[in-house]
Amino acid sequence: MICAVAYRAEDVTAPMKRLLATTKATALLFVLGIAVFVQAQTARTKPPPTLLKLSPNAAGELTTTRPFSLILSTPWRPETEFTTNTDTGVLRIQCMWESITPLLVSVTGAEGHGLRGRILLASDMGQSPITLEVQIAPEQIARGPVYIEIGLTPFQRGGRGVVHGTIVASMSASGAEKVDDQERVRNALEEGRLLSPSEVKTMEQKLRSDPLDWSTRLSLLAYYSSSADLRMSKPEIVAARRRHILWAIENRSTAADIFARPTNEP
Repeated sequence: MICAVAYRAEDVTAPMKRLLATTKATALLFVLGIAVFVQAQTARTKPPPTLLKLSPNAAGELTTTRPFSLILSTPWRPETEFTTNTDTGVLRIQCMWESITPLLVSVTGAEGHGLRGRILLASDMGQSPITLEVQIAPEQIARGPVYIEIGLTPFQRGGRGVVHGTIVASMSASGAEKVDDQERVRNALEEGRLLSPSEVKTMEQKLRSDPLDWSTRLSLLAYYSSSADLRMSKPEIVAARRRHILWAIENRSTAADIFARPTNEP
């Protein structure tokens, strides 16, 4: 009799355990489903970057002006994002808004070298107005577009209301001349040693349409003189270097800084 009762108790407990396990699993799936749904709704609601198309004005400067708005009650950290069609030179970003809310303005670009993500080019935070100046090099253009992000400062709560403002982007045609020539040469050579094969291909294509781009040519020369031996044969490297060196002799014979540098070629 005792054995029979024990058997029935075990028989009743087992289904209850299975029911409890099933209930827990269902609840977990329900919670995960809600999280995925909220994340999907947030991603779908967040607007894509707005294109800032720079156009020449009467003074020959590339410029554009666009309004922006930050809705402080958005489910993610309030932020508005722009992308612009930059060229080589100094990109100047000025942001003005009417409220006393402090904002963070950042300029980012593709990280390059075969890596995903973005690299910070400049940033500033505070009250209106905020002005940033960023030197845009040819290698940065080859990596991809430049983004301007305007949002709340870190750890700042969204709150309520809307912040209305204006962003002014401009590039001077002579902006590149503001950077010291020696520093530009040094940066181009250092950049060239870190190029990826895809970046080299893009920069070689760019030179076909703009052979006077000296910074790009310097970066390629640095690549062929340092990192290329890991990916190319010796004859290929010599041919590539010779092509750029001969062009430099014919067109930049006064650029003694590059010819005075040691090379890896015997």
